[in-house]
Amino acid sequence: MSYRRNILKIYAGIIILGGIYIIFIKASGFAIPCMFHKITGLLCPGCGTTHLFLAMASLHIREAFFYNPAVFILLCLWILVSGLCMFRKTAVIMNARVLYTLLYLSIVFLSLFGVIRNFS
Repeated sequence: MSYRRNILKIYAGIIILGGIYIIFIKASGFAIPCMFHKITGLLCPGCGTTHLFLAMASLHIREAFFYNPAVFILLCLWILVSGLCMFRKTAVIMNARVLYTLLYLSIVFLSLFGVIRNFS
């Protein structure tokens, strides 16, 4: 049961910190700028993620997807994976080798997205 509690703690922390950040942005109008974009002029793989989460918080799911499709897809994937792990729907997904493979594939996918979005 500790894995279930750990997953819930992680999601609770993310939701609380994200909620605080959203409130801060709405109250002050200031968001953390992307330093990669400021320095290079290129979009990083995460550019648009703040807008994505703001749109999702307002339940504008379609709009959220278009701010950063890669992060949106990976977010859905990892919510599904953690849900399957939490509710023990499949033992295969809880295998460390499978989880690390998914993590590495996520990193490759996000990296490729970062390159493609700047040069297409």
